[in-house]
Amino acid sequence: MLRAYTMLFLLSVVSINGFSQNKYLEGHWKGYMTKNSLEEKVGLTFELYLEVKGNVVSGVSYVHEEDGTITEMEIKGYLYGDRSIWLGDKQYFPNLPEDLPPYVKTYQFIHNVSIFNSENVLEGYWQEVYETPLSLKRRRGKCVLRRVQKKGKA
Repeated sequence: MLRAYTMLFLLSVVSINGFSQNKYLEGHWKGYMTKNSLEEKVGLTFELYLEVKGNVVSGVSYVHEEDGTITEMEIKGYLYGDRSIWLGDKQYFPNLPEDLPPYVKTYQFIHNVSIFNSENVLEGYWQEVYETPLSLKRRRGKCVLRRVQKKGKA
């Protein structure tokens, strides 16, 4: 009988942990993006504010462009079981036709955290959504973000 209670307790702990484990991504992330050259950091500041519901990730991205403008986009995507994340630009703010962003992007990230690395890091790549995917004109690059704050913390 004690064995049955122990198994029931362990099962409930595992299931509760499974429901809340995706919340580690929520909050403010800040870092940089490279353009075209994957090795050269060009200093574009990149920020994400993320929310997670199940395996759906949504939020807002801010790209500080080289000319001083800030491109704000609604983003949405998915979190996979291996902690990889796919995100895509969905809607431009303020949604005015004359102020459309220079390009729409998708992102692929992996969430790196371990006992040896106390920082939460999102590393990955971005690419422009382009009518001919193999075109040399399509922009792409690397992204590295670190957690600024968790959701609900000041």
